[in-house]
Amino acid sequence: MTTQNQENDYKVPQGLLDLVSRRYNVEIIDSHYILVDDKFNRYNIMYDIRLPQTVQTALRSKYGPNDTGMHVKWEFIESTNSVRFYSEIGNNILLLLDSVMPENDSAV
Repeated sequence: MTTQNQENDYKVPQGLLDLVSRRYNVEIIDSHYILVDDKFNRYNIMYDIRLPQTVQTALRSKYGPNDTGMHVKWEFIESTNSVRFYSEIGNNILLLLDSVMPENDSAV
């Protein structure tokens, strides 16, 4: 499911990226919408996020060997020390991040 900058991909609005970056104190390496269904013109959102090590550890701990949860798929990218998330509904990625954030670092 990993695609990079295909002609049918669209950038995520900067305001949304700023919100995610500030809310979770993360670095967003890449993000875009990916066309997944030509017939119905449906897109998934992709975020490639460099998470704090404590959050990456919490994600691995909570979900174990799984690479899906809460209607989100993810993969750990070792070369950039980041996690790439995919979802049809972008808010599901935010809910997943909320589920693994330490209590004192959760959203304001």
